[in-house]
Amino acid sequence: MNLFIYAVTLACLAALVVKTRELCRDPRNLSMRSLCLVLSGLTVSVGIQPFVTAIDQGTGISRLGSFIGQCAVLVAAGAGQVFLIRIYRATPAAESESRWRHALLLVILAASVVMFVLSPLDPEKGVGAAGHLSLLPRPYLYLYLYFGYVAVTLVAVIRMCLRYAALTEQKALRTGLRILVAGCTAGLAYIAASVVARTMQDFHLNVNSWKGPVTTPLYLTTDALILIGCVFPAWAPQLGAGWRWFANRRAGRRLQPLWLALYRAIPEIALVPLTSGGSWSDTRLQLYRQVIEIRDGQLALRPYVDPRASRISLELAQNSRLTARQRAAVAEAAALAAAIEAKINGIPPGDYGSAGQPEPPGGADVADFAAEIAWLQQVARAFRSPIVARTLQQLHA
Repeated sequence: MNLFIYAVTLACLAALVVKTRELCRDPRNLSMRSLCLVLSGLTVSVGIQPFVTAIDQGTGISRLGSFIGQCAVLVAAGAGQVFLIRIYRATPAAESESRWRHALLLVILAASVVMFVLSPLDPEKGVGAAGHLSLLPRPYLYLYLYFGYVAVTLVAVIRMCLRYAALTEQKALRTGLRILVAGCTAGLAYIAASVVARTMQDFHLNVNSWKGPVTTPLYLTTDALILIGCVFPAWAPQLGAGWRWFANRRAGRRLQPLWLALYRAIPEIALVPLTSGGSWSDTRLQLYRQVIEIRDGQLALRPYVDPRASRISLELAQNSRLTARQRAAVAEAAALAAAIEAKINGIPPGDYGSAGQPEPPGGADVADFAAEIAWLQQVARAFRSPIVARTLQQLHA
């Protein structure tokens, strides 16, 4: 569990560093200030968990570590509300409501500190009576104020996120808001479980068997989802670019064996040799060129295609569990393999025209580049299949 805590803390800290740099470039951006407060609260509230006992023992103040984390949660909750208000409401109304929310947050924080100081020492967890005046009847009454404020805030954030998600046309922003809704929902579940556990403990009922295994994962899940929801709209373009780069590289690697086989038969199809590396900007261009050169190679090899290759491969594929599209890919791959072998072995081209090689299935659909890549990947996979190898053997028999 500590490993997950450290991972969430590092993610929060990284996001905080990035947003703080943006705030330094634009210090008048009030919504960015609120977002930095949210990320600061999340970072402290999660990162302090492994050190709670050490803080209590080091200061001699019972429950101080947990209380600091709870105050950080209050700050994150209040700042989250203000962040959404400043983004989606007109400036005059947003500033007025933001000031009211900030004032309420300060009151809640002050009241929590007073109740913490006035609360008595917990005999089960007390490491020292310092910092507690023991004027309240129970040691954890301030937690009910904490739970109440956070629950009301989470409900308000859920309502705002659902309303704004229905209005926005930006897909990344809508996704981020929905992730925030999921995080707030997990937070409400955490609050409910914590209130039940706290109430049962006030009545001297044992909750040690289920409290930790239930509340800790909910707490970390809440922080993680809220973090993702806050940063997803800003980072979605970079994530999308990264995914496209990965997808292009993967498609290129899958097409590489087929391209190499064509290149060995007809080296002139390569205008520029393919490099083994790739940058964020050129992988798409490399993939385009790879597809074009494969198709150029197919056209150049048409005179060498033996029409028997497709027919034999389809007969061999009849007893397999291949779909109709997979069998078509096998037929095209077999025709290509036979043509490549004939060209490399110096066999004179036959008078087959375009009859020897089947057209890609789907007709006009293959005009779409994504569909073209998907189809050629199927052909490249079939190119190395046992059916194609057996087809070549029967051609030589």
